[in-house]
Amino acid sequence: MTSGCADCEPPCEDFFSINWEKQSPWAPGEYEIELELDDNIVMCGFTVNSTKIALGLCDDPRTGGGAGGVIHRNAPNHVRVVLYMDGEVIVEQEFDPDYETPPEWRRVCGPACDQSTSSSVVVP
Repeated sequence: MTSGCADCEPPCEDFFSINWEKQSPWAPGEYEIELELDDNIVMCGFTVNSTKIALGLCDDPRTGGGAGGVIHRNAPNHVRVVLYMDGEVIVEQEFDPDYETPPEWRRVCGPACDQSTSSSVVVP
C-alpha cells in the first residue's frame, strides 16, 4: 500500500459463484445445497412448487443460494458442492476455483478484488 494514501479505496470482498446449468425447468420439491468451502460446511435451500421458486436461507451470512446458483463472499481454495432434491443427491462436484482480477477492478491503493470466472455445475 502506498504510504500517505489518505483516500485509499475501501477493501472490497472477494467472492466466487456457482451457476447451475439446467436444460429443463426445476422439478417441484425441496432442494438443499451443501457447500464445503475449504474446511467449512455451509447449508442453503430452496423450494420449488408448481407456480414459483421460494428461496431459502443459508446458514452463513456471506452466502446466498437458490435456483440460479450460489454466491459466497470469500475466496476458498477448494469447493465441494452437493445438491439434494427431497433428500436424494442429484449432483455432486468438487473443484478448485480459478480466481483472476479483471483489469477494470485494479485499484490505485488497497487490496485488489478477485472474482471467480470458471465455476458452473451441470444439473440433470
